[in-house]
Amino acid sequence: MNKRKKKDGSIINLVEGTRRFTLGIPSDKNDAISWKSTLLLIVVFISVFFIYSLFEK
Repeated sequence: MNKRKKKDGSIINLVEGTRRFTLGIPSDKNDAISWKSTLLLIVVFISVFFIYSLFEK
């Protein structure tokens, strides 16, 4: 039960960090977590786009 709750919290932090990053709002807490999560999300989007472009051809 604790592990599940912690995982949900990290997903919420990822979404919140991404929202703050796109709106240009500096985060008050978990600054290191939010920029790492945002960077990870950007890398995932680039990877998905690259794989999609490979399979489209």
